[in-house]
Amino acid sequence: MEREFFETTKRCVSITVADPNDALYSPDVLAKYMGTSEPRFDVVELDTLVLGEVKDRDVIKAWPADVDTGDWLAPAREASTVDSQMYGVPHLMCSEFILSRSRQVLEAKTAGDLVKALKASGGAAPSLVGDAAGSWTLPSLYLDAWRDTYPQRDVANAISATLDMSVIGSLKSTLGQCEATGSNVCITADGKYDDTTKAAEEFGQGQVAATFGYSERLHAALRVAKDPERIGIAPAPFGDGRNLLLFTDAFVVRKGCDDECMAAARNFVKYINSPSTMKWYLFAEECPDKVPPRYLIPATRSAFELPEVKGDRHYASIRGAIEAGAPFPNRGLYAVRKKMRDDILKQLNVSSPP
Repeated sequence: MEREFFETTKRCVSITVADPNDALYSPDVLAKYMGTSEPRFDVVELDTLVLGEVKDRDVIKAWPADVDTGDWLAPAREASTVDSQMYGVPHLMCSEFILSRSRQVLEAKTAGDLVKALKASGGAAPSLVGDAAGSWTLPSLYLDAWRDTYPQRDVANAISATLDMSVIGSLKSTLGQCEATGSNVCITADGKYDDTTKAAEEFGQGQVAATFGYSERLHAALRVAKDPERIGIAPAPFGDGRNLLLFTDAFVVRKGCDDECMAAARNFVKYINSPSTMKWYLFAEECPDKVPPRYLIPATRSAFELPEVKGDRHYASIRGAIEAGAPFPNRGLYAVRKKMRDDILKQLNVSSPP
């Protein structure tokens, strides 16, 4: 739908949409697809977690200085900036949230509060489900807990082989609520929740007290819930506080993109971030049946000013939560993520994957 509509409004530009395997998080794969050999892509959407590493591979260039950044939310703008230059045009953001029917769970301000609320929920174990496995996911949860605990410090300092034991303690107690029959289902259940829709659906069906994950998991939960009016969303407190750390997906442009190519790229990102495009995308208007909103987080202020977004209670909670959010560092984690994951698993008393 995006491609067809864009091409009807910009007839001189042809769009080929591709999803190269493993490209989103691999600087080397991204460099391959934005280099000089075919297949080659002029504009790629990547996670800014690896923006610095991609820039260091000399395959992308900064967007022109006159690109209007005034509509971008501050964490997204910061995440898209490397060495004082704008290498990304932000599109969407995400962070860790809690979904629950319990007011106590949703109002928890620290990991300790969350654990108490989950234990008070009275349901069968586990009381919490979600995906905490993987060489990106577990280190990211640790960094999220670190920012919860130290909101005034630079998160880049937490990307280290030396783990903070206070943060580990909070993370361990929270993920401990995933334990059932001697196994931690969020980490060791043979990839059960690699498809994070599974956790959201189990929560939506009332099988567990809460689930954690990105805000878009709310869409899957609401689709299967018989009591959608009871479900709420709030920032997930994995540490000693509740201070969101935000991922950003941003568009980068190939270094060899000439003036004509750049003009087309600018038209495309302007279209993709326009309020009208955001409206149908966020609210799944292309679906033949009425479904809940996707609850993706736009990186633009104008999207949050849409009447449909402003009138949605869940988006109101999300907007309030991201106001004081900080961006994930845009370089450094790629090289150490596996070592960090293994060290965190060791502290959690869980065996590292082969």
